[in-house]
Amino acid sequence: MSSRYAQIEYRLHWCDEDGDSVNIEFVEGKRWRYVKKMVEECKAGLHNEYDNGLRYGWIERVERWFVKVNGVWVYDEEQDYETLWEREVIE
Repeated sequence: MSSRYAQIEYRLHWCDEDGDSVNIEFVEGKRWRYVKKMVEECKAGLHNEYDNGLRYGWIERVERWFVKVNGVWVYDEEQDYETLWEREVIE
């Protein structure tokens, strides 16, 4: 049995009008179909409107690593990030 494993999660960043991430929607890896749909819709130009001053700024896939220490699984600081979609900034 391996003493290390990865857990997949997705992070949908809600940004303000300046493009700063102010809230993150965390989505479990098993809901990848929902995230895939959101990425496709964002790439198609949907979800451009602001909701309470916020809109999607970028979506990323994150591998969070865990290691076994004294028989207990603990979170390791190592993470792998992949940006799936990012809003184009036009100034």
